Amino acid sequence: IDATGFFFHVDDDGNVSPANTVNATGGPQSLTFNSLPVLIDPATYTGNYNVGSPSGYQGTGPRTVIMVPGINNYNVRIDATGFFFHVDDNGNVSPANTVNANGGLQSLTFNTVPIHFDPAAYTGQYNVGSPSGYQGTGPRTVNMVPGINNYNVRIEATGFFFHVDGSGAVTANIGNLGESFTAVGNTMTFQTASVIIDPVSFSGQWRVAGYSTRTSVAVLELITGMNNYSLSVSGQGAYFSLASPCAILPQPQIVVAGYTFSLSCGSLDSDGDGVPDDSDNCPSTPNPDQVDFDSDGIGDLCDSDLDGDGISNSLDNCPDAANPDQSDIDYDGIGDACDDDRDGDSVPDNQDNCPLDPNVGQGDNDNDGSGDVCDNDDDNDTLADTQDNCPLIPNPDQGDFDGDGEGDACDGDGDGDGVNNDADLCPVTPSGPMVNGDGCNAAELIALSCVKEDFVRLGKYVSCVTHVANLAVDQGLLGPNEKSRFIREAARNK
Repeated sequence: IDATGFFFHVDDDGNVSPANTVNATGGPQSLTFNSLPVLIDPATYTGNYNVGSPSGYQGTGPRTVIMVPGINNYNVRIDATGFFFHVDDNGNVSPANTVNANGGLQSLTFNTVPIHFDPAAYTGQYNVGSPSGYQGTGPRTVNMVPGINNYNVRIEATGFFFHVDGSGAVTANIGNLGESFTAVGNTMTFQTASVIIDPVSFSGQWRVAGYSTRTSVAVLELITGMNNYSLSVSGQGAYFSLASPCAILPQPQIVVAGYTFSLSCGSLDSDGDGVPDDSDNCPSTPNPDQVDFDSDGIGDLCDSDLDGDGISNSLDNCPDAANPDQSDIDYDGIGDACDDDRDGDSVPDNQDNCPLDPNVGQGDNDNDGSGDVCDNDDDNDTLADTQDNCPLIPNPDQGDFDGDGEGDACDGDGDGDGVNNDADLCPVTPSGPMVNGDGCNAAELIALSCVKEDFVRLGKYVSCVTHVANLAVDQGLLGPNEKSRFIREAARNK
């Protein structure tokens, strides 16, 4: 019902009998219960509180909750603590376990105070209130209901009880704490110490009360000033105390079931490297420098995967550099992530103008710093080599006079007449006509040999054209009819 409930039973004959409440009636296959509203007022407390159970009401400020009268031990939880209260058959609320909560007819009012906890030098986790209360490290302020006895603080598997009185002052119910515990007003400070327990020649199971069973040397974090820690073997036990500052009482040896255990203050250092086991990233392997390349909490000297890439060192082609894909371009057994010559051309990557493509000669046609074997524009004319008709000579216009697919800038026979450019007196001869050994057709030969502007008299010019035309006929460049055409044309044009 809202934030609460109760149990009932149904027997073999179908008779219903309520439990945990006097304000519910049962009978054959029947259950009747009553409920009433109860006002819960947190007074000046503005934080979140809980009434009934974790699945009940959770919120802030005053709240009316429907409850079944007659049920004992309803609860209120504030931060890391709580208290029980009762609702009788008439709806009267009576607080329990606290002097700072006021009940009345269908009403409950409670107050809270802030309590400060300081674990001093202890850096581990501690608990205040209960396992469902505050768990954490370092100083912490917890809201508590004053007047409740037997709050607890737990450090690892041990702890102590304390009280918060009606004014919010903190006291403890364990004696002889000395410097390990101070309570001033609403502030509590406690101390802890590491204790090494060595079973020496005993090889069986042993345990300190509250801690798990051990079979070898162990280091336990204990609260100093506590009396009567219990160490047991096979049902037999013996007690020791921990004074503050850390000292084992009554002596640093304890005999249990005929076996002597050695106790000492400090931290275990199994590998003798000067780093205590509880902070040593290789507790069984000496490594005083605590180097941990991949920062996984396992020191390099005992880490089977130094670079943390999921590949064990024995199989990793780069054990000191993370490379889960194990890429190895040159197949030399050294992964690319740690290979200073990834293409295997004997030129280190930091000097190689094509670090991923073998190029021993380091050719770089356009001197752009990218080697030819990995440069997609070797002449740097903005045209990709695969589209450039002169990939090694800049020719952004892509001129190709003879249309042979080889650009003019790199074509040794630009006009495609069979005569190399360096010997061709007529380097732009149109395709088709016959040419002589100088790469000239008949028209080019006549124009080259008889420059019209060099002749004053027409007869001399026509005579030159006639002479050269006859040579062209002798070279097979012209036929008789074509020769006559050139001579007539010369006579008309001068």
